[in-house]
Amino acid sequence: LILSLEFIIDMVSQNGIDPSLIPLFGDDYSNVLGTIMFNFAFCPTIPAWLNEKKREVRTTAVLWNAALSSTAMYLVMGLISAMAFANAETNLLQTLSAGRSWVLTKVSAFLFGILVLGLGIPVFCIVMRYNLVVGGVCNNCCATLLAVVMPWGVSWFLYQGKASEIFISCSGMLLVSIVGF
Repeated sequence: LILSLEFIIDMVSQNGIDPSLIPLFGDDYSNVLGTIMFNFAFCPTIPAWLNEKKREVRTTAVLWNAALSSTAMYLVMGLISAMAFANAETNLLQTLSAGRSWVLTKVSAFLFGILVLGLGIPVFCIVMRYNLVVGGVCNNCCATLLAVVMPWGVSWFLYQGKASEIFISCSGMLLVSIVGF
């Protein structure tokens, strides 16, 4: 939240906002659905959370609040960045790391990659391993291999450029939609 607020302040103060930069319709929607599904991929964490939450916690309220607040944040960041940059990169962090951005914004974009994206991967690995073991799908060794070793191994090959974008789009659309629906 703090990093996002810093990004918003930088975009508005450095570039201003121009609502005419937001087109009514875009040119290319090929990666939109998969990316949206990938960004709302909290479905794998729900079984682990349900096993650990206290009985008095209202499940529906927590899930709706999480989904609605993240949707609001995506909309705010997307709209402000669209109004601030005429020709932004596909990845907003790349746009914020270059050009006229403040040094604080460049450092924040770097930290976002580490603190939010980088630390999220081990958390998902732990949650997935937990789900596999508690669900009785496989033993500890197999769960560690499937939920920890394999994702890290695959990510090393897909991290560069277009391959990661294609992987996120396809995995979000196929895998998350199967799990979520």
